[in-house]
Amino acid sequence: MEITNGVIIEDIFPYTKEVLANFKAEQIALQHEYEELETELAAIQEKIAVNVLDRETANLSDRIYLTTQHKELNYNVEVINLMFEENQQRQTQLKLQYAMLLREAIRKETTIRSKYDVNKIIDRYKSIMLNEIAGLGREMLSQYREIAPEVNYLFDDSEVHEMYPRLSQAYTTEYFRPGFENKYGKSIISRDEIDNARYGKGAN
Repeated sequence: MEITNGVIIEDIFPYTKEVLANFKAEQIALQHEYEELETELAAIQEKIAVNVLDRETANLSDRIYLTTQHKELNYNVEVINLMFEENQQRQTQLKLQYAMLLREAIRKETTIRSKYDVNKIIDRYKSIMLNEIAGLGREMLSQYREIAPEVNYLFDDSEVHEMYPRLSQAYTTEYFRPGFENKYGKSIISRDEIDNARYGKGAN
């Protein structure tokens, strides 16, 4: 598990990692077999080269033996080439097999990833944000109400109102709320910003 900004993140790919580990183990075994075949083929080809040279100077009896040996060596080359093909086919089948297993593993892991719902984070911090703003609003309104009666006593006076008719309009709850410049449009957080965050890119 990993802790990111106070959030505990468990391993979200346990089944995938298990499938990949098994695939790698079987793939290594097949690759090792392939390399052994290469080594064996190189050794036989070297023997064939020596056999060809020896037959050029051999007497009849030796040529009979060397010819028989040459045929056996060529036969072994054919067998190894066949085993190369079988090995490659098995590697292909292995990939096809594990591709399906991997798809199933990823499907099973969707239930793990669904635990980390961005909407829950947005709702939580939206609630924190609104409650903090509401706290500012309540405090400023409370202070406004404490002095409003005396201020209004002066501003609503007929003689004051006649001299300064707009003065009372400048002293309402509208002007004594927390400031807010609506530069966000209809949404405080855009979909693009959320998508960027989902891919690991934080706020600028």
